[in-house]
Amino acid sequence: FIKLDWVDNKHTKAVYAASFGIDRILGPEDEIKALRHSISRFKYFSVREEITLPLIADTFGITPKFVLDPVFLLDNDKYQNLTANIMVDSSDIGIFTYILDPKQETSDIIKKLSKTLNMDVLAVTDMWRKDKDITDFWDLETRTKYSNEKWLASLINSKFVITDSFHATCFAIKFNKPFLVIPNKLRGQIRAKSIMQSLDINDRIFTDATALDNL
Repeated sequence: FIKLDWVDNKHTKAVYAASFGIDRILGPEDEIKALRHSISRFKYFSVREEITLPLIADTFGITPKFVLDPVFLLDNDKYQNLTANIMVDSSDIGIFTYILDPKQETSDIIKKLSKTLNMDVLAVTDMWRKDKDITDFWDLETRTKYSNEKWLASLINSKFVITDSFHATCFAIKFNKPFLVIPNKLRGQIRAKSIMQSLDINDRIFTDATALDNL
């Protein structure tokens, strides 16, 4: 989150849905001390990861509020208005999969579920990835360079979602899509686990293809 150190104490500062994204505070003690001071200057402080509350209390001496990610604050029809005129790559999207960090183990899960559900797969990854490099990670045909609106339109029009992304998880929940989450230790795992624990849907987390055998 932004520390806003340049804002003087005459102005009220507030943080909504800050995210630490990890289960421990990293960095040298002097940086942690400086961050502790910055946080103490906020009148209101909230986070979107409930499981980080004890960590923040122990490290920074505050008890933040646990709140939902901002994407949940907007009504669904507002998102649908954004995507109303967006053309998606298929008129019949079965499984929409948005994977930040493609790897072969993830591809195995996607292909197994595709076969089980008898649904085609529309695979999308981070727009910064180069098409020629994706084949080094997995063997799925994958789209890149999707706009935010086209990404959301594809998710909304799909029948099932597979993702390692926190925000794709949020939108799958928001639009009531059947989904499963593949934990991403590098990006967003703590956030995804936190919201899924809050909703008591930890059974949507899968780590390998064999876990699908019990579906």
